[in-house]
Amino acid sequence: MTRSGLRAQAGKPTGIVGRILGYLMDIYNREDNHWTISLLDISETSKVLLTQSFLNIFSK
Repeated sequence: MTRSGLRAQAGKPTGIVGRILGYLMDIYNREDNHWTISLLDISETSKVLLTQSFLNIFSK
């Protein structure tokens, strides 16, 4: 795969290469994601839209 092909996969992941890149990005960004969410000051009465990405962060 060419460099431009890999860049395209990072922007809109598809297929097996996209799954692998998504997995690597998840691992690489995990610490930053936890830190960012810790700054949100979410309380028990807060309303939060749960997305698959959000669920992935807290399932690990």
